[in-house]
Amino acid sequence: MRMTVILATIVALAVGLALPCQAADLGDLLLGRVAPLTKKAGDLDETWTRFTPVGPSDSPWAEIYAMMSSQQGIVCYTKGVTVVAGGETYLIAYSRPPGVSSRAALIGGGPAAAPPEPLTADTELTLSLLHLRTLGSLTDVRPFDLAEEVATQAEVAERAVRMQSLSNLKNLALAVQMFLADNNDVMPDLSTTEAMHSALTEYVRNDDVFTDPRTGEPYGVNTAMSEKRLVEVADVVATAVFYEQVASSDATRGVAFLDGHAGRISDREWQEVKRESGIE
Repeated sequence: MRMTVILATIVALAVGLALPCQAADLGDLLLGRVAPLTKKAGDLDETWTRFTPVGPSDSPWAEIYAMMSSQQGIVCYTKGVTVVAGGETYLIAYSRPPGVSSRAALIGGGPAAAPPEPLTADTELTLSLLHLRTLGSLTDVRPFDLAEEVATQAEVAERAVRMQSLSNLKNLALAVQMFLADNNDVMPDLSTTEAMHSALTEYVRNDDVFTDPRTGEPYGVNTAMSEKRLVEVADVVATAVFYEQVASSDATRGVAFLDGHAGRISDREWQEVKRESGIE
């Protein structure tokens, strides 16, 4: 009960309102009879507050929930109104669905969904009934400002897609390691994108990893490493095998290296890596 009061009070103070609370039937809530099931971002004004919810720290899903909140852009908007239904208190809020396609995607076992479309005044927000008794905490609480929100979520989406690209490159780097182990330390045929795909497809979980999610184009391939023996490579740590063909908006480029690691590097570092790796 104390946690419920604290969380609800935080939201109420953030919007500068007394805490409204009403009783309702849960069925009426789910049917939109108490609050609209959807709103557009442009319907919100300065009387609303935005925040990121975080699940309870003792929950087995807490780490996954935190990852979703920070990386997938789960942001809620509220006026601090609570409702009691079935003896439980809920905070009425609105949010965008997270950009995750399945539970498997959250735990690394499947493909992630495409990043959400950029937030605009016409973006549809859906009703979120936050159960205050089981809600852990609220973070990043601040007054709603549409222009600021558009910029913030665009940055979040860009960061998420960069992380997805880096994950793809890491998967490709590991696929090469498995291929080497199965083929006496001889590199796969990398002479063309098609040949590379054919050689490595059995070592990846899905075909999405071959494509840069930022551009929709295949990753660049270091053809100089095609069918080369590993012992012929002077420095496997510094030799690039796959790379983003276009630098990101933060001027970094994702690169997968022959030793199995992947990372984002600056343009200056990329020029050196290209030279050392024999990339034309």
